[in-house]
Parts: sequence; C-alpha cells; structure tokens
Amino acid sequence: MKMFDALRRRLPVVRIEKSSGEQVHAAQRVLKPWHILTSTPGFTFYLIRTVTVLLAGIGLVMGFSASTIRELSANSNPYLAVLRPLAIVVIGLALMAIISRIPYRVIMSGAPVWLAGAILLQLTVFTPLGKEVAGNRNWISLGVTTLQPSELLKVAIVIWLAWVFHTRRVRVRNLASVGQWIIFPCIVAVAIVMVGKDLGTAMIFGLICAATLFVIGWERRWLLASSGIVVMAVAGAVAMSPSRRARVMAIFSSSSDPLGTDLQTLRAKWGLGTGGLVGVGPGASRQKWNYLPEAHTDFIFAILGEEFGFFGTVSVLILFVLLAYGLFRLVTRMKDPAVRVLAAATSGWLITQALINILVVIGWAPVVGVPLPFISSGGSSMLASFIIMGVVLACAREEPGAQKLLGTRHRRTQSAGQRARGGTRDD
Repeated sequence: MKMFDALRRRLPVVRIEKSSGEQVHAAQRVLKPWHILTSTPGFTFYLIRTVTVLLAGIGLVMGFSASTIRELSANSNPYLAVLRPLAIVVIGLALMAIISRIPYRVIMSGAPVWLAGAILLQLTVFTPLGKEVAGNRNWISLGVTTLQPSELLKVAIVIWLAWVFHTRRVRVRNLASVGQWIIFPCIVAVAIVMVGKDLGTAMIFGLICAATLFVIGWERRWLLASSGIVVMAVAGAVAMSPSRRARVMAIFSSSSDPLGTDLQTLRAKWGLGTGGLVGVGPGASRQKWNYLPEAHTDFIFAILGEEFGFFGTVSVLILFVLLAYGLFRLVTRMKDPAVRVLAAATSGWLITQALINILVVIGWAPVVGVPLPFISSGGSSMLASFIIMGVVLACAREEPGAQKLLGTRHRRTQSAGQRARGGTRDD
C-alpha cells in the first residue's frame, strides 16, 4: 500500500558495482546460500519460533542460576528457582503454540475488548490490591504471587493498533484520525502507567507508538514534532524526580556514589568484566550473591556475561538481531497493513526493550527498570512476550508461500493421527 512507500524509500539500497565481473560473481556465490534459505517458504515462521524458543531456554537457565541465591536468602527451597521459571516457560510456550494456530483476523477482532479489559486491570493497581515495588505502583498482589498488568496492556495496545488498520478506521494523512485511533490510546496507557511512577514502562509504550507511526509512513514533520514533545515530557518527568535525576547523572559519573545510585551499574560492569571471553562457568557468578540488586530481573544480562562471558552475551545479541530480522520480514513482505503494524509495534516493544535493558547494564543508559525479554525472571513479562509472539506467528503463517506449506503439514499431521486411531480400532 501507498502508506508503506515511505518505509521502502527510507531503507538503504545496496548496489554492487559491475565494473568487475569477478567481484559480482564472487558476491553472488557468497550470498546464494543465504538467498536460498531466506526464500524457503515458512522461513520467517520457523526463524521467529526458533529464536523465541532459544531465548526462552537461555532465560530458563539464567533464571535458575540467578534466582537460587534469592530463594536461599529467603530461607526457601532453592529448587523453586527452577520450578517457577520452568512452569512459566511451559505455560508460555503452550500459549504461544495455541495462539499461533488461531487466524490473526480472529485475534484482532477482539482488540477493543482486550484493550478495555487491560486498562481496567491496570487501574486495579490503585486499589487495595495494588502493590508498590521500588517506588513504582505497577503490581497487583494475588497472594502467592504478583501480576504486572502493564505487560498485558502492552499486548492489548499492539493488537489494538493492528486492528485499527485491519478495520481501515484510520486515515494516515489525517492528523485527527491518527490522533484518535493511534496516539490517544497510547497516551492513555502512558498516563495510567506514569501515575504509578513507572517511567521505564511508559517509555516502552511510547516506542510502540513511534514504531507504528514510522511504519505507516506518517509525515516526517509530524513525527519530528511528536518526538520533540515526547522528549520534553521525559525530560520533565526526570527533572521532577530527584532519584531519576541522580540516575541520569550516574551515566556521566558512574563512581560518584558507589554504594547508592551507582551501585547496580558498577556491580553489573564488574560482573561483565569478570566474565571475560568464556565466563566463569554456569552457576559460578559472584555478583548474584546479593552483591548486585535485581540480578535475576533487570540485570540478568550482567549475570549472563559473568557466567558465559563475551561469547554468551554476543550469542544473545545475535538472537535478538535475528528476531528483529524476522519481524522486519513481516513488515516488508506481508500485504496486509495490519500485519505490518503488528510486526513493527512488536519490534518497538521487544527489540527496543532489549536494547534499553542492555544499555542500562553496560552503563550507557540510566536505570529505568525494564526486563530483558524472555530472559529476565518475571512471569508477567515472559507470558506477555509469549502471547504477542503467538500472534506474530499466526501472522507469519500467512506469509507468501508459508500458508500452503504450514497448512499442508497441519493437515498431514491430522491425517496421520486419524489413521493411527483407525488402525488401533481395527486391531
């Protein structure tokens, strides 16, 4: 569609000079296997699914490693550190598999209900059920566990933005239409989360909205204007909070308060530095022994670097790059604008959140309290990530060439099951 022409114009075009025929043939020989692989029907579906499972596996290992000390400190059974993440991953993978088999149009049709329900659930944090953690009131106490409703609100917002284009309710060239159907719902989500003082989560909602506006080809002047407003709003939120100001200043003087504001960043760097190339070994981290606060959640990347070294951290970075590539393929290859928006908004959520988390750990960004998707311990974040990936996979099933392949395999599986049941009865 024309609304996505702007995206194609912004993409860099790689040209190979034809002055040397040998160079052209050499480049073609190198790129041919990759071209064959990426041209395989269903490649995007299997790429996204494989990367998601691998990230979840890493998260399971790291969750067990980093959470064991937390359970011991609480005089609890250390094996709960693996049972809880294992249960979350199993439930999450099951949800992802089930959702991926539901036609994405059916999922999007319930977007208004999902969004309304998620907003009401988020408002519950301001009731007696709400729980404050580290100054942020963004959790609901459920007795034996807690729920972070803002994670489910992310899922609802992404599906809502896709539904808006699926039903063709928004006119991209009309500022009022974009404001009504795209910007206003995101502002509502940001406002509710900010009342709970969770700036990090509010920033993710802003990035989801920004990714959507970019991919639909919104006019550059409006993009720049809205970006300026967002920057001023974030600056104002930082200026009004002494703790946020201290976190920002810690970027430029990371050793000015080594036992206070700078503690997490310094200990995270020590962990990464200790890991070296190959790490100190699985489970052998020193920083997780209550030296690094939130080692199992927001700073899990530091424990990963300490135990598995440079190669471990680079492997995780490569997986996130591959996930971003898979989402990018959906943006550029799918004809349905709703799928393109869904993939872009998901990228604005998961990929940028991963980037922010890693930048915080290495000290290039202030501590904002956002988890590393699929790897940080936290049931709400992980389940929400699995749910949205299920929706993404449902869209990837209908990529050109993939629908026939995946549909055929599904029918063959059903037929094989029917034959097996029939054979058992005959016997």
